[in-house]
Amino acid sequence: MIDRRGILAAAGLAITVTGAHAVYRAWPAVYGTEVYLPAALIRQAGDLGLVSVQLAPARIALDVPHKEPPAREPFEAVQRIGSWWIDGGQAGANERRLRGRPLYLQLIPGSPLWSGGPVQMRTSTVSDAPIESATNIEGVVTRVSSDGYLWLDFSLAPIALPGLAANLPANTAAAAIMRVLPSGRAVLVGVVVNGTRY
Repeated sequence: MIDRRGILAAAGLAITVTGAHAVYRAWPAVYGTEVYLPAALIRQAGDLGLVSVQLAPARIALDVPHKEPPAREPFEAVQRIGSWWIDGGQAGANERRLRGRPLYLQLIPGSPLWSGGPVQMRTSTVSDAPIESATNIEGVVTRVSSDGYLWLDFSLAPIALPGLAANLPANTAAAAIMRVLPSGRAVLVGVVVNGTRY
């Protein structure tokens, strides 16, 4: 015989967890501060009109001497806050300690996207915890190079741009419209391409 109370309890739990997850995901979009960040748009395969958004500060150059030339990937040189980085050429130790851990970029105002338009933010510092009273954005360390570069993943879901995606050149420069919470949690809500918001 089927235990109906167990089935109902399991269904209720599943609905509660799903609802809580939806609220958690939507919270930055509703309550976060809107910021604009430099980004590149990359058309996804297929005809769905999906575009992936790569943030320009995804590769960070720390304030350490570099032996290798910078890669061609977009990056920002930033200063570190705190003692989470091991100095003295300990790339292996930094890789083991930091890979998969969250780090937080602090954003400051840069130049307007166009005359009288919204200001595009730029990165200034990086820390291992959100800085109070700063605009933080959280990323996860995916790679550490031997001379002090970090790669961060911001896990941005592809965005649907059906009218734009079909004619999108490779690596189109854009501004990502993000909403960020003081905790650094952020969500992509749109993009600006050639002065038009999508």
